[in-house]
Parts: sequence; C-alpha cells; structure tokens
Amino acid sequence: SENYIAEDLKRVADTGQELRYLWDKPEEPGNYIYEKLSLVRYLKAFDWYICSSVYTEELLRSSNTLSQRILVLAALTLLASLTLAGFFINRITRPLDRLADTARRVSAGDFSARSGIRSDDEIGMLAGSFDGMVARLKSNIDDLDTKVRLRTEELLATSARAQRMQAVGQLAGGLAHDFNNLLSIILGNLLLLRERHPPDADGLMDYLDPPIHAARRGADITHRLLAFSRRETLEPEPVPIAALVREVMHLLSSSLPDNIRLEAAIHAQDLMVHVDPGYLENALVNLALNSRDAMPQGGSLCFGIDRVEGPVAGYDEPVAPGAYVMLTIRDSGAGFSTDARAHALEPFYTTKLNDLNSGLGLSMVYGFVKQSSGYIRISNVPSPATGACVTLLLPLARPQAEGKVPPVLQEALPEQALQGRLLLLVEDNDGVRAVVREQLLALGIYVVEAGSASEARQLIDDLPALDGMVSDIMLNDGEDGRDIALRLYRSNPRSIILLISGYASESQVRDKGEKVFPLLRKPFDRQSLGQALWRALHHEEEHE
Repeated sequence: SENYIAEDLKRVADTGQELRYLWDKPEEPGNYIYEKLSLVRYLKAFDWYICSSVYTEELLRSSNTLSQRILVLAALTLLASLTLAGFFINRITRPLDRLADTARRVSAGDFSARSGIRSDDEIGMLAGSFDGMVARLKSNIDDLDTKVRLRTEELLATSARAQRMQAVGQLAGGLAHDFNNLLSIILGNLLLLRERHPPDADGLMDYLDPPIHAARRGADITHRLLAFSRRETLEPEPVPIAALVREVMHLLSSSLPDNIRLEAAIHAQDLMVHVDPGYLENALVNLALNSRDAMPQGGSLCFGIDRVEGPVAGYDEPVAPGAYVMLTIRDSGAGFSTDARAHALEPFYTTKLNDLNSGLGLSMVYGFVKQSSGYIRISNVPSPATGACVTLLLPLARPQAEGKVPPVLQEALPEQALQGRLLLLVEDNDGVRAVVREQLLALGIYVVEAGSASEARQLIDDLPALDGMVSDIMLNDGEDGRDIALRLYRSNPRSIILLISGYASESQVRDKGEKVFPLLRKPFDRQSLGQALWRALHHEEEHE
C-alpha cells in the first residue's frame, strides 16, 4: 500500500478487518517473506492502539492439527458406531432368523422344531409364545393322529368283520338252499309214508317220528341260516315298537324264571319301525333267552327304547345318517368275553354246553337286523356293573294309516276249492318234484310237470286250461321262476300262483312290474302246501 505499517494498522482499527502483510521472523531478521495477520483495537480513553498479530503459517499449522484430530475422532466415532450398530443388528436379526427358520421347519411338517430363544425382551416373549403354540399344536396333532389311527383300525376291523360275515352268509345261504332241497325230499317222503300207513302198523311210528322230528329240526336250522344270510322272506310293515316290546315282555313274564326281574326303560312311546313284527318278536325272545341262560342265579333283564340320530359309532358297520330307533336288551349276567364279542354273530358259535343249542340265535338276529336295514352292537355293561348289552338300531318309520286287514284263513282247508284244478309244477330237482307232485295229488289236484323253464313256457302256451302253477324260484338253467309265473299271470290273471324256494333273496317275491306272488319256504308238508295254495287263491280273488 506504500504506507507505513502503523498507518495501515490505525486505519483498520475497530473495523473488524484484519490486516495482512509480509514480515520477517526473529530468527530471520530482514527477511520479509512471511505473511502475518493483525487485528487492531483503539482505546479512545487512553488514545492507545492495541495490535495482535500472528503468522499465517502458525494458524494453518494449528488448523491442520485440529483437522487431523477431528478426522481421527470422526473415524473412531464412525468405527464405534458401526460396531455398536452391528452388535445391535446381530442381536435383533439373529433371533428373528432363528424364529423364521423354526417357522419354516414347522410349516414343512417338523413339529419337533423349537427356536430355543431364551430372553426377557420382546423377541424372547414372541419366541416363547411361538414355541408354546408349536408344542400345543404337536400335542393336538399327536392326539388326532392317535384317534384317527384307532378309528381307522376300528373301521378296518369292522369292514373285515362285515366282509367275513357277508362271505359266511353267502356260503350259509347256498348251503341252506341245497340242504332245503334234501330236507324236502326226506321230510316229504317220510310224511307220505306216515300218512299211507296206520299209526299202529308194527310200531312203524316209532321209526318214523324221530327222523321226521330231526328233519323239521334241520328245516328250522336252515331257516335260521337263511335269516343270518339275509335271504329270509320278510313281510315288513309299520310297527309301534313300544307296544311290541311290552307284548314281548308280557309273554316273557310267564316263561322266564321267577328270579329274573323284567324292567323297561322306554324313553320314546310313539316310535315306529318298518320291520316284520314276527321276526322282531322272535329276535327279542332269542335275546331274552340268551340273557336267561347267562343268569342262572337270577338277575334283571331290561328292554330300552330311545331315538338317536346317525351317524353313531360302535356298531357292526358305519351307521348312515338318519333317524333310528335304538332298542337295547341289557342283563346283569357275566357279560360277553372278548372271544364271544368277536364271534357272537357268526353262525354255529356258542358258549352253551347244550346239545340242543344250534349257535344260530344271535346269527338269526343279525340277519334280521341287516335285512331290515339296521345295525347291531354287542357290548358289556360299563363298570362297575356287570352284564351283556345287545343294541339294535332300526330305521325310524313314519306312522301310516291302517290298511286293509287280510282275512283270517280258515283252519280247515275246503277241499272243493282246490280239488279238480289243473296246476303246473315247475321244479328242476327230480326228488323234490316227485314229493311235491304226491302232495298235490293228495290234495285232489291234477298235476302237469316241467323240469325246466323252457318246458314250463311250452306247457303254458299249449295248455290254456291251466288253473295255476307251483314253481321253484331258482332253476338250474339260470331261469327265474318269477318270470314263468308272470307269463302265466299275463295269460290268465285268475291263475293260482305259488312260488316255492329254499333260498329267497328278496324280502318280497316281486317281478319287474312289482307284482307280488305268494311264497312258501322249503321244506313243507302237505298241510302247509294246501294252506299256501288256499292263500294264493284268496290272493288272486282280492286283487281281481
């Protein structure tokens, strides 16, 4: 500025501006190459100028030192921050990763997976709740698996038992058919022999009566076999179950020992079932007699009635949905053994040491129940009580208006109603056909025989004077006797038509047009045949 330094310093005093100029250093006098910075204040009271100066390089050196220190401190602070951040991030994310991994294992089906996180913070509480939920879920699934396994085993056992019973039933039905044909020949010839000889002919009756009794006993067994195989001919109708049970109890009250007490637990009075009342009564009596034999020292026998809604568990087959009447027969005897419960419904199984017992009582009940679209359960009375319990489930039926009551048949057969009539006899078994022919001739009926369905059809076409026919249902050539009966019925609706069979597979003998023909079971005697023909005659008169 070409001014003296002092003047420049005075000029910038109290202006807030610093003065920059070149100056020497004490160690280098006269060498004015170092920049210096000065700040001047003027003290007016004393008329003084106070100047403070510093070399610029000293300021830069201090600034660089401070900057370096600040940079080092910032780096240390950043490193510490990153370390702390990594620590806290790891502390938070690692448990979350473990929890997420555990959730993935659980979703894949590994219900034994646990997070293992143990802490008192929010993540620890979340992990503890998650592990507890998985443990409860595993426990519930294990319980459900156990129940499903047990139920599956029960259903498999029930299915196997049902298949076994079906197979045995088919075998029993087939045997009963053949056995009935044999019994028809044996019993028919024995009865004809007894009719043609006087009762006191050299003690002949002493030789005839035992085989006749044995043949009828055999016929009863075959009927029970047919009932077990569900091929017995039933005549179902709406039945008030409470009234029927009371009638059976009244009947049993006079036939059971005095030390057996009859009880009733009827919780529904107006329930109806669609069954054959005679077979239901027979089933209840059979069950009551079994209970009697199980209580030689006396006890109680209780009949219970209630209404239930299916499906229910524990029966011989899975119960279909619907309304049912539950009929319970419970005694206070020793109950069923494990072996008896497994085989009680099978034919010829018995625990009674009695030569007269056939082992078909419960089998017949089983067949009747199944043929009536019902279910059966064999069980014991729950502890601490003892006793056996047989439960029948029968479909609930709606009450129906009373229909026409069939006329009561006369005890004596009017010979004039059947004598002189011409009937066609269709039977493929020569022995059975010979017996039935003799029985028809003894009734005063003329007989034309056919050993096959083709012969029968030819005779129907060639003999318009036929008054009726007696035909077996099952013929060896694969024909159905019902088709032949329908052929005759269509040609002469007033025909007397009677079907005979030892192997009826339907509850009613119907053709495709729902025409019902009377049925007579083999074996039968002459009186039974006459009564059946008398019914067939009235059957056609009622439907004219």
